[in-house]
Amino acid sequence: MNRSSMRIRIAAGLCSAALLLGGCGAPSATATLVNVNKGEDKIPYGYGYFVARFNQAEYDSYYVQFYGNTHYWKQTTGEDEDVVNAQTVEQTVKSNIMDDLEDNYISTKHASEYGVELTDEDTKKIEEAADKFLEDNSDEVIEKMGATRDYLIRYMTESAYNKKLEEAMKKEGENTIKEEDVAQTSYTYIHVYNDKYAENAVERSDEELKAIAEAVASADDFKAAAKEQGLEVSSDTFASSMSAKDAAEEYRSPEEVIKAVKALEHEGDVSPVIPVEDDGYYVVRLKKLYDEKETHAELDDKIDLYYTDTFTEWTKDTDWDIDEKLWEKVSFDDVLFADPEELAEEAEEEEAEETTEEASDEAAEETTDDASDDSTEEAEEEPAEDNAEE
Repeated sequence: MNRSSMRIRIAAGLCSAALLLGGCGAPSATATLVNVNKGEDKIPYGYGYFVARFNQAEYDSYYVQFYGNTHYWKQTTGEDEDVVNAQTVEQTVKSNIMDDLEDNYISTKHASEYGVELTDEDTKKIEEAADKFLEDNSDEVIEKMGATRDYLIRYMTESAYNKKLEEAMKKEGENTIKEEDVAQTSYTYIHVYNDKYAENAVERSDEELKAIAEAVASADDFKAAAKEQGLEVSSDTFASSMSAKDAAEEYRSPEEVIKAVKALEHEGDVSPVIPVEDDGYYVVRLKKLYDEKETHAELDDKIDLYYTDTFTEWTKDTDWDIDEKLWEKVSFDDVLFADPEELAEEAEEEEAEETTEEASDEAAEETTDDASDDSTEEAEEEPAEDNAEE
């Protein structure tokens, strides 16, 4: 069994394992993989190929410990492999890689709008990392990855811009979004209605539904009363600074419910029965007028949205035209990384199997020879015995 023992180190030693080599048969490195804004810019095939293989190497170095040296890239994602239009692992990862290429490109173009730039020290570190990569890896490995110094520097530079821009935008989000604007009021509630989709559903009259809700609303123990009625207690929040109408729309709750919560003054207070047209009855219990934990979670979500919403608009304004046929030529047919220990074990197992087979063949030959000799001896002895009897 011929196995390569070469090793590869990504950037400053991110990955290392035995590399399985094979020809890539790539098209021209200068071919246009992505036409940006109708010719304003382009992503060359060579660069896209390198980024894809660079990321594949990182995946392989991790997943090989779970899947072994197998072609897991062609496995279908999800539990049901017969799902129509199901993607392979390779297709899913390549789709994510293309999204990352676009995000990095957009980040570089918009970085200056938020005062983001790379320092001389940043540039120096990137160049040193690129040089180290080329120094640590053989010519064969570099060719297999499609790596060049320019590609390495470009990829690490764009990735750095992406990271720094996200940090800058979220920082601006922190300064723009005030905690008092998103301060959360939390509450629990029960909802009594006819669920026609429930298994063994029983249709109840409006009077019956209302009576169940009133039993909970009038009880001393809200949670225990709900359990006694076979009801689930749910929880929700909304921004206390918002009007009932706006909060209902933002948090997708009935406006009548939000109004009822706002009318409660003390934590632990329970509302009267709340009728909602075509939606049965609700009863709410005020949990916290100001829920610190939920407020901080909401603030983080709003800051993330501040970043993602802006980035989404930039993406909409970018014409990112992918040459799909050319992108299909980037294939992860070979598992770049194989576990050296597993390779050694496989070699030992194969050697053991060959030894066992040889021993079995020899034993079978000896058994055949012994049987043949015994038959010959018996044949020679029989006439002698017959003559003795005569």
